[in-house]
Amino acid sequence: MKENNLIRLHEDKIDKLSNYFLENYNDVTYIDVEEDNQLKNLVEKMEGSFFGIGVECTEDFHKYLLEAMKSIQPTSVIKRKRLIYSYFLVRRQDLLVEDDLFHLFRLLAEMNDFVFLTVEPCLNGTFYHIDERILQVNTKFAKAFITFDYDGDGLIVIE
Repeated sequence: MKENNLIRLHEDKIDKLSNYFLENYNDVTYIDVEEDNQLKNLVEKMEGSFFGIGVECTEDFHKYLLEAMKSIQPTSVIKRKRLIYSYFLVRRQDLLVEDDLFHLFRLLAEMNDFVFLTVEPCLNGTFYHIDERILQVNTKFAKAFITFDYDGDGLIVIE
């Protein structure tokens, strides 16, 4: 990945990623998000035929998410109190044609809802634990993980 605004995170910064449980990773990169299409551009550059999409949001926004995903059904949905976590498995070509979906992901992240993508995830992997609100990052179970930081100002890529 070559980006003008790409920053490799040092170990002290990685330790501050409090809602991540990191193991078996090689690199953590931060990308400032200056344009709405940066997530789509990043996905286009990544190798992988399948992507997993995990979203934790309120019930109201979950309805918008399901509408935006159109014919793609979630592989899992878990509801806890006022939050709903959904995980979708999407073919690369189906994901890349949905520009509105990338805008929705950023909007959700800007409102502090949790959004992440996995690249080439194992089919039976559990990546997010809603009770602890922790993302389990392990590159044995997915090639890479992409998340938004707090307020959606940047992307964190873990490979």
